[in-house]
Amino acid sequence: GLIFYDTKVTVMNRVLNATVQRTADHAAPEITLDPLEIVGGEICSSENSYFCQAARQLACVPSSQLCVKLASGGDPTYAFNIRFTGEEVHGTSGSFRHFLWKVCKELQSSSLSLLLLCPSSAVNKNKGKYILTPSPITYAEEQLFHFFGQLLGIAIRADVPLPLDLLPSFWKTLVGEPLDPDVDLQEADILTYNYVKKFENVS
Repeated sequence: GLIFYDTKVTVMNRVLNATVQRTADHAAPEITLDPLEIVGGEICSSENSYFCQAARQLACVPSSQLCVKLASGGDPTYAFNIRFTGEEVHGTSGSFRHFLWKVCKELQSSSLSLLLLCPSSAVNKNKGKYILTPSPITYAEEQLFHFFGQLLGIAIRADVPLPLDLLPSFWKTLVGEPLDPDVDLQEADILTYNYVKKFENVS
């Protein structure tokens, strides 16, 4: 809170550009997405989602190959190219942004189990916000979380804001800020927070 926003962004951008791993002479990975897997906008199975299609195809690509130079004017360099089945054009800015937008919609829907609607929304607190699922996860889900983390980094380098409505506790944990046991729990699950307070007051 003591450093100006522009200063922080400048420092972060310098760090990101200093950690570029893929040079211009290396071809970008390419994935192929099949829109027919999602008929009428409804996802029949989570495996058919754009998120899972991309995760499967990029599973063998090292994270270092996704570390590209920051977007700076013109058509930026993206971490990977996207080809939609049946379309000739691929790798454009429009298709990449469309992909990220669709993926965020999938993450905040019932088709994927990585994010959970904030329990406090049941009492109209933080309605529409999400938290990471607190339930035990399988190895396959752990791999999807890994890809979710990669997407966050990819979006930062591409300078494409992700429309994800996550609670502040998610971002705090990501950057290593301590969680407030009262404020953050109350924001996420006010019913559990009230039960905890009742137990604390039992004599």
